[in-house]
Amino acid sequence: LTTPELASAMVGRMATYTLLPLSVSEFIGKGGTFVKRCFAKDFKNIKKDKDISLLDAIKCASYPELAPIKGNKAKEWLNSYTKKITVEDPKYIYNLTKAEYMPSLLQSLAARAGSLINDASLGREIGLNAVTTRNYRAILNHTFVTYMLRPWYKNVTKRLVKARKVYFYDTRLLCHLLEEDLD
Repeated sequence: LTTPELASAMVGRMATYTLLPLSVSEFIGKGGTFVKRCFAKDFKNIKKDKDISLLDAIKCASYPELAPIKGNKAKEWLNSYTKKITVEDPKYIYNLTKAEYMPSLLQSLAARAGSLINDASLGREIGLNAVTTRNYRAILNHTFVTYMLRPWYKNVTKRLVKARKVYFYDTRLLCHLLEEDLD
């Protein structure tokens, strides 16, 4: 739906479902209780419930086709995927005039994962203005590479006004961008 030609092709005749990467509980085949336990404020025995190491959780909370791949094959796959989402797709699908800045943008966003984003300072760092940076970042959000998480406040107005933080859907891609070796 982010491609202008396709956005209105079947208006009113379809439903869109967003398929996200596998969660750790889906990957190991167990029902997850983390969110339920958080809302119940039940954190006792949380370390005893570990079925998987943190490193393995980062590796498997990824896209299904990437999860079983290891070593240099995984790096090769991630390099190809990164090139596709930052150079090829933006250049040919969105006709970006400065598509060569997308890899740097993605790398800078990876370095800021979990942090507040200021488009002006981010753009200055990579050589773009704030508006272009925001537009290019929106492409990464619309293609499910990154997402912006709103802060939680009881006051709805504060929730809407406060700055969002950037996160990556795929933790393995994030580690790859940060050059963290998982194997």
